[in-house]
Amino acid sequence: MAAIDAVGGIGLSHARRFRRSGIRTTEALLRRAATLEGRADLAERLSVNERELLELVLRIDLMRIRGLGTRYVDLLSAAGVSTAQELSTRDPDTLFAMMVQVNGRQGMVRRLPNLERVKAWVAEARTFQPLVEQ
Repeated sequence: MAAIDAVGGIGLSHARRFRRSGIRTTEALLRRAATLEGRADLAERLSVNERELLELVLRIDLMRIRGLGTRYVDLLSAAGVSTAQELSTRDPDTLFAMMVQVNGRQGMVRRLPNLERVKAWVAEARTFQPLVEQ
């Protein structure tokens, strides 16, 4: 998995706090903050907002889907998809069109995924086992 500061949505000060507490990768953060109790403990110890921490961990969980790096997760989020469960309910054609539209306005990625890639993400999301408790 990626280094903790490579994930969109983590500011520099938060990344420093995570690293000081021994969390250097997205995998380590996912392990520590996947449960309600773990998130509450970590949020309190690091003085971070628990809701923001949940959103971050959900993004990291979504990155476990093959081919979804931080930039594509950002693009999906801008297109209205922030969890694997949400992704599993989307029509790939409609989602792809929305991603093209959002990227045209915001220029989030240099290279858009093709429709087949989006279909593969949706298919994988339908069998995906999220690790994050909500």
